[in-house]
Amino acid sequence: MVEAMQCNLPVMAGDIPVFREGGGDYVAYSDMGAPETLSDLVRQYEKDGEFPATKKTEGVVLVDVGRFH
Repeated sequence: MVEAMQCNLPVMAGDIPVFREGGGDYVAYSDMGAPETLSDLVRQYEKDGEFPATKKTEGVVLVDVGRFH
């Protein structure tokens, strides 16, 4: 998930604590108990052309990869 976000790719995930911790407001979350909410997110994205997360990853440095080399 973090790798996709670092590349400014949209991320959709089930709404569980570990994904919330890693993705924060940059991920569009679906209800794990209602799988249709994932398809609703995809349809919304296709229809509006706007990714349905609260915050956008574009221009945001989420991980400083230089510090790991």
